[in-house]
Amino acid sequence: MKRDATTRSADSDTVSSEKLKAALKKLESKPTDSQAWDEAEAAVAEVQKPDEVAAAYRKALVPGLGTEAMATLGQRGLRFLEEWYAGETAVLVDFLELVLKVDGTADWALERLTILRSVNQQWNELLAAFDRLLEGLPDGPRRRRLLRDAAAVARSV
Repeated sequence: MKRDATTRSADSDTVSSEKLKAALKKLESKPTDSQAWDEAEAAVAEVQKPDEVAAAYRKALVPGLGTEAMATLGQRGLRFLEEWYAGETAVLVDFLELVLKVDGTADWALERLTILRSVNQQWNELLAAFDRLLEGLPDGPRRRRLLRDAAAVARSV
């Protein structure tokens, strides 16, 4: 007896959903496991439901992750979000602000946030992001650079 296409499709979705669940479970205990991220992203491509993986990226960004791991995970998460939520600037902005909240030294995230906020002419929000980064930052080269960048934004308004 032949199975129809609907049954095969449902079976495939079930398998992909199970793969996704297994990958997400791995990521709960080891958020820096690139193979588990690969598996999760591959399963999402099959089921076309990215919300759980997007949430896992946000959940994985925690203090103490380490600068290198944060950069790798943050940039990977941003690429994933850009692919699945391309037209939803708010999703990308929220993610970038989370990265900066957890790691205020993530210059790549500040650069992307500056671009997104500037393109959308969200000057007050961008200046607020600079304020958050400058808060408590001791005087030094980084502080001076952030102040120069914030001043350049303020002049653009």
